[in-house]
Amino acid sequence: MNITIRPYESTDLYHVMTVWNSIIAEGDAFLEETALTPEDMQKFLDQYRVYCAKIGSEVAGVYLLRKLNLGKGAHIAEVLYAVKFSFRNLGVGKTMSEHSSKTARELGFSSLVCQRVSGMNPAALNFLTKCGFVPAGEISRGYRNVKTVKVDQNSAADESKKGLLGKIFEKKPAEPVEKTVVDYYSLYTYQKDV
Repeated sequence: MNITIRPYESTDLYHVMTVWNSIIAEGDAFLEETALTPEDMQKFLDQYRVYCAKIGSEVAGVYLLRKLNLGKGAHIAEVLYAVKFSFRNLGVGKTMSEHSSKTARELGFSSLVCQRVSGMNPAALNFLTKCGFVPAGEISRGYRNVKTVKVDQNSAADESKKGLLGKIFEKKPAEPVEKTVVDYYSLYTYQKDV
């Protein structure tokens, strides 16, 4: 499979936004809770050097690269990776990782940092490790996952408490109700020398 990587062009906006927003919708990787509009996506991209990974004419993934800090921390670059679901496990991420390491070196950086990696996303953690990144930090409970679940109000324990009269005058079973559940996961930082 031929994967090419080239700098982002303005005509890529909707393709990159599709990749990015699909990962937001998966709900286990990025911190954004809602899809980005074209204007918000462009403002976000304007903060980075952006590169598109293409297979044929389709944008299969994107990586974003920028200086992490100013002054004494200006030798470290931050990188973000995103691969469209239908192109995962085809080498797109690995190719982008290799390209980003080379690009960072050429730009004078000595290290790459991938921050805010969700503990809910073990595939991303494994990917970074396979690409030579090592854990460099953890923010405990840094990733809030809110989900709505249906809860059955007709538990078996309630059935055993009814007795004979309760069963005779039994009400119609209650419909399941929706309940909001909040879980917290760690956010991780991974680093790689280039």
